[in-house]
Amino acid sequence: EIEIYKFGAAGWPRAVLGLLLLVIIGNIFHQMRHGDNVQTGRVGVSEDEMNDVERTLSSVATLTLFLLAPLLYAWSLKPIGFYSATPFFIASIICLLGEFRIRRVLSITALIYGLLILLFLKLSVYRRKWIYLKLLTNLSYLNI
Repeated sequence: EIEIYKFGAAGWPRAVLGLLLLVIIGNIFHQMRHGDNVQTGRVGVSEDEMNDVERTLSSVATLTLFLLAPLLYAWSLKPIGFYSATPFFIASIICLLGEFRIRRVLSITALIYGLLILLFLKLSVYRRKWIYLKLLTNLSYLNI
């Protein structure tokens, strides 16, 4: 068994999402302890402007969904698979960021998904071929 694949194909996204979860917990903890403290040196934001900010139910719901989306994505990787779950995850994050124009959401999703396919499928095939050719070249020097 190859050690890299010990955790399966969904191992690295789960590790990244686990680290993301730790960062989220750290940010929440930091906000609970230091959230109301004035930060000196912030450009363009005065203390009066920050006091007028309303925390509406929709902004709290958007933030909650934004934090839950990677966890739902990680949970869906094993039953659905990376190639099936990723476009929905990308589109949902784009919508949570505020872009709702269908053509733009679909085109950005297709672009990012295409780059991921290129990175993980096409480039890895070329890398394997290069390693194989390099191995054959090295073996030919040994007269094997």
